[in-house]
Amino acid sequence: MLLDETGKPIVHWDLIQWIPNQRINNWFRELKLKADLDQRTGLYAKAARAYTLLHNMKPSDYVVLYELAYCNFKLRKTKSALANLDCAIEEFPAFERAYVLRAEIYSLLDRDLDALKDLNRTLFINPKNAKAFQMRSGIYLAQDDMRSAQRDLKKALELEPSNEEHYYRLGNLLEDLGDVSMAYKALNKALRLNPFHKDSLYKRALIRLQLKINLKAASEDLLLARSLGHPLAESTYLSRFVDLKQLGIRKAS
Repeated sequence: MLLDETGKPIVHWDLIQWIPNQRINNWFRELKLKADLDQRTGLYAKAARAYTLLHNMKPSDYVVLYELAYCNFKLRKTKSALANLDCAIEEFPAFERAYVLRAEIYSLLDRDLDALKDLNRTLFINPKNAKAFQMRSGIYLAQDDMRSAQRDLKKALELEPSNEEHYYRLGNLLEDLGDVSMAYKALNKALRLNPFHKDSLYKRALIRLQLKINLKAASEDLLLARSLGHPLAESTYLSRFVDLKQLGIRKAS
C-alpha cells in the first residue's frame, strides 16, 4: 500500500471496483449511519467525504446522491449540489425530496421558473407535500400572484397545522395585502407554537410599533429577537426605545 506524506493511504476511489457481498454491505450501512450523524450535527464537509466514498461504492444509490447534494448545498457548492441532484433524479424520477431541494437552489439562483417546475413535479408525485406548497407560495408572492400565494399557504397549513413557519409566512403575506390585524393574529399563532421564532418576534414588534399598541411588549419582542440573533432587532430597538444621544450615538442622516 502506498502512503502520502501524512501517512494516509493513496487510494483512487474511481478506479476501484466494488464487488457486492454481505461484509461490504454491512460496512456501507455503518459508514452511511456515521455520515448521516455528521450531517445532522452540521459537519457537512466530513459527511460529504463519506457520501462521496459511498457514492463510489454504489453509484446508483439515489439517496446517497441526495445526501451528498444536501451537504454540498450547505457548503455553498451549488453547482456540485445541482449535479448530484440531477443524477439522483435520473436514477429515481419520482424522488420528491430531490425536486424540493433542487427547487430551493434554483430559487436562490433566481431561476424561479425552474424552481416552479420542480415544485409542480413534487406536488404531482405527492399532493400532500406541505413544504412544496410553502415554497411555491413564495414564488407566487415574488410574481405578485397574491391569490395563488395565499391559496398555497392555506394548503400548507391544512397539511401541517403545527408548523410555525407557515403562520409566519402567512403573516407576511397578509401584511402585504394590507390586512395588518389578521397578519398580527397569524404571527401570534406562530409564536404560540414556537415562542422563540425570531422572525415572528421581529415582525410582531414592527406591527405593534406601526399600530402603536403595547409598546412595552414590542420592546420585549425586539430584545428577545436580538438575543436569538435576528440581524435587525438591535438597530430597531435602539432607534425606537433608546435615547441615542445619551449613548453618544448619532442617528444617520
